[in-house]
Amino acid sequence: MLWTSLLRFVLNVSILIQIGSSDYPFNNPSLAWDERVHDLVGRLTLGEIKEQMSKGGAGPIAGPAPAIPRLGINAYSWNTECLRGDVAAGNATAFPQAIGLAASFSPDLIFRVAEATSVEVRAKFNYYIKNKMYGDHKGVSCFSPVINIVRDPRWGRTQNVHKMLLESEITRSYSPKKRQTTIGSL
Repeated sequence: MLWTSLLRFVLNVSILIQIGSSDYPFNNPSLAWDERVHDLVGRLTLGEIKEQMSKGGAGPIAGPAPAIPRLGINAYSWNTECLRGDVAAGNATAFPQAIGLAASFSPDLIFRVAEATSVEVRAKFNYYIKNKMYGDHKGVSCFSPVINIVRDPRWGRTQNVHKMLLESEITRSYSPKKRQTTIGSL
């Protein structure tokens, strides 16, 4: 659990590191990932680690993970809801709820929805970073449909889940890895 949280923190921080602090080994993409993580974590104080791991989500208490100017790290919010587009941030395409998308039985449609959502999220994120706007629904880490096969109808999230074959096809279509080749150059 601690390593998962630490890895999530390091991944989020690595997105935000600016070129201006490229003197640090954790900014050097030619180094091994483990070396970069070890270098970054070694430069952080316990207070900074606590703040980074406890912030970044939604709500007035959580707020964005704070900036660490001495390391060239900007504030960051990973709470972006992308279940049906980036609608929580406003001015975005609103798609049907997950059960409506699944009712299309079209993995290609799901792929196109995920692609459009990712383009809109990235465009907004670039605008927010350029204008130093940090807060809820301004990150690039998206919450998306639950990908889990429900075996007990008493579970409250069954509206996001469908037959196993369809679920696996939708999962493949929604996968960020598949979209990287399409929008990776944006």
